[in-house]
Amino acid sequence: MEQGKGLLQVRLESFVAYRNIKGCFSLPTWGSAGSRPWSGDCYKVWGSKWITWLCKEAGGVLDPTLLEHDCIFTEGYCVDVVAE
Repeated sequence: MEQGKGLLQVRLESFVAYRNIKGCFSLPTWGSAGSRPWSGDCYKVWGSKWITWLCKEAGGVLDPTLLEHDCIFTEGYCVDVVAE
């Protein structure tokens, strides 16, 4: 497969939140992932500020202890998913 010509399909049964950030320089996610990501890498984000923000915005409906933040870095994007 040529670099930049691949296709990745991710199917999620259910999730609380999803975001796709153009430009894979998402510094808050990088720091929480524990290392500098490379294209195609997948990480569990520890101490996610996004989960904290989501729970605050939800007004107590979400329990942060039941949520997990995962991210996938591609050549041009950072895909973040929060799921229970």
